[in-house]
Amino acid sequence: MIKVNWIRICSYAYYDEKKNLCVISEYDNLSYPSLPTIESAIYVAAHFSGNYQESIAFTIGLYNDIGIAVGPPNHFNVTFGKPRSDLQIPNHRIIAGFKNVPFERPGDYAVEIRAENFSAMQPLGVWID
Repeated sequence: MIKVNWIRICSYAYYDEKKNLCVISEYDNLSYPSLPTIESAIYVAAHFSGNYQESIAFTIGLYNDIGIAVGPPNHFNVTFGKPRSDLQIPNHRIIAGFKNVPFERPGDYAVEIRAENFSAMQPLGVWID
């Protein structure tokens, strides 16, 4: 069974030369002097675990407080590989990027991972300071 272990919303995420996941400036709220506005980039890093050779298709999207997508979702297909040792659980890390994200009004937004068998969510507050 596939499980989402964590979701991080951040300013930037990448893999370094050793394939380690690097997350820069993680946050759960954004503040702006006024709305509407456009955020130039939002990145999402997620960590999954599952069984060896298990596959899944899913999307990662950003949604407003009434469930409407704020820009197009990212689509992924993952097959879990063999772990490096018998003590490890097969896992996979994903980076999704959203460019020029429009925020029309303050409120509770969320990053959501949606698949046929499950969904997982990380809240994101958008506020006027």
